[in-house]
Amino acid sequence: MNNRYISISVVLALLLTVCVGVLSSMMTVFADEIATNETEIYLADGTQEFLSLNVGSDETMRNVVWRYPSVNGKVEYAVKNGSTFPSNFTSVKTVATACDTTYIHRATMTNLAPDTEYVYRIVNDSVVSKNYYFTTDPTDSFNFIFIGDPQIGASGNATTDGTNWCNTVSVANTMFPNTSLMVSAGDQVDNATSKTQYTQFMSSSLLPSYAFAPTIGNHDGGTAEYGGKSDFSKYFHVPNNTVNGNIMGETPAGGDYWYTYNNTLFIHINDNNLSGAEHQAFIKAAFEANPDMRWNILVMHKSLFSGGGNYVKDPLVQAREIFVPIITQFDFDVVLGGHDHVFSRSYMITDGYTPNPSSAKSVNNPEGILYMTGGSSSASKYYGLLSDADSPHVAAKEKNTMTFANVEITDTSFKITTYRTNDKSVVDEFEITKGVSDEDNGNVALKKPYTTSGIHTVDGVATYPDENGKSLTDGNVASADAKYDDVSYTGFNQHSEEYRENGYASITVDLGETYQLNKFTAHVATQLQGAGIKAPKSVEFYVSDDNATWKQVGSVTPNDSNESKTTDATLLLEKAVSGRYIQYRFIGGESNWIMVSEVEAFEYIRENLAFDKEYTANGIHTVDGVPSYPDENGITLTDGVIAPADAKYSNPEYVGFNIAHDYYKANGYFSVEVDLGDSYYLDEFVAYVATVYNTSGILAPTLMEVYVSDDNSNWNFAGSVVPVDDDSQSCVPATVTLENSVKGRYVQYRFTPAKSWVMLAEVEVYEGEPYEAPEEPDKPDVMLGDVNDDKKVDSVDYLLVKRACFKTYTLNEEETLRADVNCDSKIDSTDYLLVKRIAFGTYTVQ
Repeated sequence: MNNRYISISVVLALLLTVCVGVLSSMMTVFADEIATNETEIYLADGTQEFLSLNVGSDETMRNVVWRYPSVNGKVEYAVKNGSTFPSNFTSVKTVATACDTTYIHRATMTNLAPDTEYVYRIVNDSVVSKNYYFTTDPTDSFNFIFIGDPQIGASGNATTDGTNWCNTVSVANTMFPNTSLMVSAGDQVDNATSKTQYTQFMSSSLLPSYAFAPTIGNHDGGTAEYGGKSDFSKYFHVPNNTVNGNIMGETPAGGDYWYTYNNTLFIHINDNNLSGAEHQAFIKAAFEANPDMRWNILVMHKSLFSGGGNYVKDPLVQAREIFVPIITQFDFDVVLGGHDHVFSRSYMITDGYTPNPSSAKSVNNPEGILYMTGGSSSASKYYGLLSDADSPHVAAKEKNTMTFANVEITDTSFKITTYRTNDKSVVDEFEITKGVSDEDNGNVALKKPYTTSGIHTVDGVATYPDENGKSLTDGNVASADAKYDDVSYTGFNQHSEEYRENGYASITVDLGETYQLNKFTAHVATQLQGAGIKAPKSVEFYVSDDNATWKQVGSVTPNDSNESKTTDATLLLEKAVSGRYIQYRFIGGESNWIMVSEVEAFEYIRENLAFDKEYTANGIHTVDGVPSYPDENGITLTDGVIAPADAKYSNPEYVGFNIAHDYYKANGYFSVEVDLGDSYYLDEFVAYVATVYNTSGILAPTLMEVYVSDDNSNWNFAGSVVPVDDDSQSCVPATVTLENSVKGRYVQYRFTPAKSWVMLAEVEVYEGEPYEAPEEPDKPDVMLGDVNDDKKVDSVDYLLVKRACFKTYTLNEEETLRADVNCDSKIDSTDYLLVKRIAFGTYTVQ
């Protein structure tokens, strides 16, 4: 795959051969322009051409298609072993179909093992291609690349589009080198019969390593507006494309098809055909053939719920009327589409059409369907975006950006992250989890590595083994009717050598990083199992930072249930403990056996009381009444979404405050006032502010102050912090943490700018323990801020405090008392800024 070579044959019989390096073979391809040396067209000696590796019927298969002038052809493949082609390969003859002056060869590689690298080559008569490679996915989880609308040639320059397309494939491969599947939302080319455009589309040297799954777009599809002809089926070989021998959703390009990949059913439909009955029949047949899939994904070209302008046009209105009832009937999890040349992600759409903004970044066990629109993967053409009012179904969107997405799939999660090709930055990410209780979402032990001691063995072989070394943190708890020999149980025994030595059996989990933990659970078998099995006498829980020094945090006596064969030994702490390693120790009782199904640990997550609460923002910059960096929908600052680390100041998560605003001129600060809806004891306040990273004269504010109130009128100072500007990331948290909580319903954040702007992304508030303050001693009878005791606070005073902060002046005891404006028994930059503001009349000592 690393050798690169090109040869170009120009139409009208002009043959130009370009040799690169010391390559031993030459390649030819019909094209109008010369491709860059970062690409190659897949030919062997000028006669084999247009090799395409496609998905097979399931993850154990790959389809392959190419062209050659003779009817004789085969594909040879084997498990990769060294740098030469293995001698023990499998050979599959092709089915050859006459096409113009050549033949299209199609074959299927079968019986592919999971998580294995293969080598393959194509053979026609005596002509043998170079070696190509691909790797299959593991069986437990996989990821795939999702791309939208390469549409090579749409810009008017197929070569430029091809170069950009190759760059997207290359970036995706660099970021996710172990990915095997690539799913396209359609419009591979602009002209369905252009050999030039297909040449450029297939010019990436990486494509023959992907199981490519194309969708028929309107430009691929041979629709009437594009001449009614299509070469789509000449370039791709898709599986499972008939029902009872009939192609459904057919146009000149082909029709619908499906395949499975591990736990997921993919159905691609040709939405150029508007026969709802045909598509419905095809989808029904695919579901009936694959009833036990964990995830069901529909791929179609036209995005039914996009943020692009096509959404409001008649063809899409008609498409929604046809397809939405079908999609809703079969309850797909996700619908992937393109066509609009913008990126957008919908909310979960329920009842066919109703957006449900249930979460900013993820949703658990949701109702409804997620609709994703892939942006352009080649920059060949861009469209505009609809306004928020015209697209209330859209949760995230971006235009004029070349993108691709990576999708990670497990039994319990579907996570899609969209990236910009040019800088690999994240546009958006969203995760769906299902089959997981809300509580399990905080289980930080899930799928973490661990070690055990005390598993029962006979001659070194475990009687009830820890299957694959991952049974105890795989998220699968034994069912209520599972027997002790169920694979979800691992068997520990008091007669094992390790138990006799330690006095307990144990499971030690490495969480990978330190967490604050407040709940621990072990799922163990009870006496209902029979065979002399009972719940352990006790389960002890320990934590450690170094896997050597252990601290016991508690123990429980499991209920040896008479109702269930599995019981939960759960320890719930009032105060969280810190640790990276957790050790569960099982102390046996009357029974020699201890059968364990699963262990869990839960992170203590404090509730952000400000989330989704109403607030008032003062000082947002406007021009002629229009905000330059607006608070979109009045929810940006409490929506739970923080600007990405690489976001610019123009990112919609930022709200822009400027000193030109009348509010700042009157008060000397900007403010955000949040109504928590009820009164709480509060001990932590956080604001995410833009840093110098954003450039354009933007710095983190020089001071953030926090005030609380019970009536939204009388404000009490709670604390302040000087944010630390950071040129390596977009925004930083400015955090005020109180030793003693303060009570209030309303929270006011005040920001003093360093220059003209303060860009704010989010504010948060956290509840603390109730605190009753002791009686305060009499305050010193001094004027705070009046350092030189001249009965006024002026520039002399704040210069003295500034010099004291920089250690160029030493305050005496009385001066120190007057300079400590916030009464925290120290003189620092906060005091200097407060004295400065007192002098300018923008702050009054409470």
